[in-house]
Formats: sequence, structure tokens, C-alpha cells
Amino acid sequence: IRDGKKVLCVDLLLPTYDASAGDNVYDEVLAVEFCTALSAILCQEDSGLNLKQCAVLVDEGKGERAVKRLFDGREKQRLEEESRRQAEANTIDIDDEEDEDEDGETLFSDDVDLFRQQLSSSWNDEIDTTTTPPSYENNNQPPPEQTETSSSISSSSPPYRIGSRIGDAQIPDGPDMFEQVMKAVDNQAVQASDDAIIIVSPYSRKDMIAVRRIVSRFGPSGPNSYERKPIILVNCKLNPLPQELNRAETVYSLLPLIARPKAPSGPGPTLPPKENGMPPPPKIVVLRRYPDDWEVFVDADGLGFELVDKAQANQCGPKGPPMQWISGCVQRHMTFKLGKNSRH
Repeated sequence: IRDGKKVLCVDLLLPTYDASAGDNVYDEVLAVEFCTALSAILCQEDSGLNLKQCAVLVDEGKGERAVKRLFDGREKQRLEEESRRQAEANTIDIDDEEDEDEDGETLFSDDVDLFRQQLSSSWNDEIDTTTTPPSYENNNQPPPEQTETSSSISSSSPPYRIGSRIGDAQIPDGPDMFEQVMKAVDNQAVQASDDAIIIVSPYSRKDMIAVRRIVSRFGPSGPNSYERKPIILVNCKLNPLPQELNRAETVYSLLPLIARPKAPSGPGPTLPPKENGMPPPPKIVVLRRYPDDWEVFVDADGLGFELVDKAQANQCGPKGPPMQWISGCVQRHMTFKLGKNSRH
């Protein structure tokens, strides 16, 4: 972002982060947790980006509310635990003062108990004033926006706002889908308080329309300069990639792979490598960390990963080098390793 890149891609190519893998595999909460952690890094004062809040946009309002309930529940538990620890610490301080009274004076036990009860009451009152967010499981209406005077889980605003791209709009496939998605995005996806936009795992036709609308309006070529914001797409699986993302820069990508041996051409069952007396298949990681080039690491023998080759970033598309090139890197490295081991 400091280098002027305003549309960025971050790819964690693992099934649990990939919405296109299906509901049985994809973990939306885990994906959002990654995005909120990314928001915290971007909004740090020493980042030099002058960002205060990032919008983390999931697909629909249902997923947005489910993630918010889980996050709010965790935050409430954290605050309750902090209050409990503070109460214990203050109780210990009272006991120490009673034991170390230089004048030899002692507090009556009834007074100590009363004082502890008052402390405990004040802590409990502080916790009870935090109202648990209402459940929206059976309600199609989006949750009300929180204000400074409304009850909230945390006294300080987090560096992110969890939202959704189309909210609770019911958009069927058909000729009107394009306009309906654009209207839903304009109505509620991005707020004026958002300094950056993080789009979580877009892959569907509706996502294609929503992403194009967000980038065309809030991206570097948006019609209103005051609306332009950095946009980060996490695990974007749009295919084909829309023209609005032609200049998107992949700033971080992690692709883990396992090399599978070719099946034998002759008859007979194929045994796992260990039962054949062979070492386990090599592990591969294809990595991009901006501004570095694409790198291929291989762990051929279980002793750790080695850097085996690089591909220049300006010669690869946003999704990195082709699989054929990666396969050639691995084959050359394995040939080198086998030859080296045979000489020893």
C-alpha cells in the first residue's frame, strides 16, 4: 500500500480458507479471524498507513451475524476473565496490607468481608452493564448498528468492522441479478468510516458482480477521489478474473503441495510409499511475499525445506507461476537430490 498499490490479493490456498470448497470444508470464522488480524496490522500506528478501520466483508448477512455473535461471545468471555483476575489481584493486595500494617492495627473481619463484597459488586455491575447482543438466527433483518451510547462488548473500537457484500438481499439468478447485486452493495457494503476494504473469499457469480462494483467505485479509478480506499481480496477465486482486477498485485500467497509418484504402468496394486520401502513424497510450498519474487521450496527428505527456484513476479500473473513450471522445478531438484545421495 505504501508503494501505491491500491488493489491487493492475499491467497492462503488451504481448503478451510476457500469458500469454493463448500460449507463442509470452508471455515468462514477462521477466514474472518485471519482478516481481522490483518486489519490490526494495517491499522497499527507505526504502519504509516493512517488507517483506523478496515471493513471485512463476507458474502451475506447471515454469515455476518454468525461471525459477529461468535466474536462478541469471545470478547465477553475475555472481559469477564480479566475482571476475575483483577478481583483476585485486588483481594491479594488487601490481604498484604492487612498483614504488613506498620501500626499494628488490624481490620475487623466483618469490615474486610464487607469491603470485598463492595469490590465484587462494583466489578459485577461493570460486567452486567455489557448487554449480550441479541440473536438473529431466525430474523432476516440485519442487526442494528451500534452507537457510542449503546452497549458494546469492548470500550475501545476494534480496527475492523465485520460486514457483508449483499446483506440480506434475496437475489435469484436471472436477468435482474446484476442490478440487484449492485444495489445491495451500494446500500450497505461499505461505510464512510471504512478506511480500507477486505473482501473475504469471493468466488460466485454474485461475488463477481459485487467485487466489480466495489473496485470500480472505491478502487483507484473510482469516480469520487474521497471514496477511494485500499482494497484487499483474500482468497479470490473469481474465474475469469474481471478486468477491474487486471492490475491487482498478489502481495502474499501460500500454496502447499505434495508430489505424488506416478502410478506404475504394470499390473499389481499400488502400495503407499512407506510400505514400498520408499521415503514419503516430497512436500512443496510455493510462496510470494511482496516485493520478493515467487519462490518454490521443497522438503524432499523430511529434513526441512530448501529454496529450489524463483520466478520473477513481473513475468507471472496474479496467481503465480503455472503448475507445469512448478512441477519442472520439483523434478530437477529431486533428480539432483537422488544423484547427490547416490554419490554418498
